[in-house]
Amino acid sequence: SLTFLNFSTTFAQCVAFLNLGSVYDVAWSPDSQLLASCSNDMVVKIVHVRPPDYDRRPGRNGKYDDERDVDPLPLSFRGHDGTVRTVCFGNGNQVVSGGAGDCHLRVWDPMQQNDGDAPLMVLKGHQSSIFSVKSGASASNTSTVLGPHTIVSGSEDRTVRVWDLRTGSCVSSIGAEGISHWEDGTPAMAKCPVQSLDVCPHSEATVVTGHEDGNCCVWDLKTKRLLWTLQTHDTQCRSVTYSPHGRYILSASFDGTLAISDSDVWERRVVGKLEGHVGKVLRAQWHPTDNIFASCSTDCTVKIWGNM
Repeated sequence: SLTFLNFSTTFAQCVAFLNLGSVYDVAWSPDSQLLASCSNDMVVKIVHVRPPDYDRRPGRNGKYDDERDVDPLPLSFRGHDGTVRTVCFGNGNQVVSGGAGDCHLRVWDPMQQNDGDAPLMVLKGHQSSIFSVKSGASASNTSTVLGPHTIVSGSEDRTVRVWDLRTGSCVSSIGAEGISHWEDGTPAMAKCPVQSLDVCPHSEATVVTGHEDGNCCVWDLKTKRLLWTLQTHDTQCRSVTYSPHGRYILSASFDGTLAISDSDVWERRVVGKLEGHVGKVLRAQWHPTDNIFASCSTDCTVKIWGNM
């Protein structure tokens, strides 16, 4: 059985930067040296984060005034005309952001651009607010659909789109228009907005989406087919993420619960339903290597779950 540890910790080193509105998402760069955030102040911020083993030494005058010891100010990128709901890194250290307003994705390069610069690219295609964007795949993925240069986005318009950041074009899409059907003829489509999504870490072209009606859907981007769907929650599924090895799907909902679903072809069922929060669960995330995870809620708590 899974139990949780509710924690409150003071860190020896804290990097903070101010947004003028609610922060909807944060993301680490692949090398963990950059942290991006987005907000309803319509700004994307990127800050450099020192490594844990950073050794800060005083200059020759005994003061910490060496240029290398100065924390660079966060970069602030503006260009969205509505709330920025989601952000991720892709194609190396490029940053991709999306949200409301004109419902376009924007691409930034914090290694090449300066504070206030316009986006490198604007990716147009979604017809409504973009709620989730994730990196397409690791460098080891040889799929023709997903790769280190792609990102995947999910929207209120009920579609999932794959974008090539080298060209700025949409290379694949699934959703409400022109998609395939189950063998029995049932339309294989997302019947309500895509609230969240994640890319399977050990599959060429599989993504999971969480929806406003509490369903989780698993898609094959190569064939553009809905593989299976599962009613995991009673209401809005705000967060979905694969376990490190890709077998289990962790979902979190406004109904106050978390669910663990087994994606094995012979299972495809909810194997655990977890209660512990007294408010809406906004996000849940697996540990990078272990079968433990953390969740956060409107009840103002973060909980770590695992076998105790």
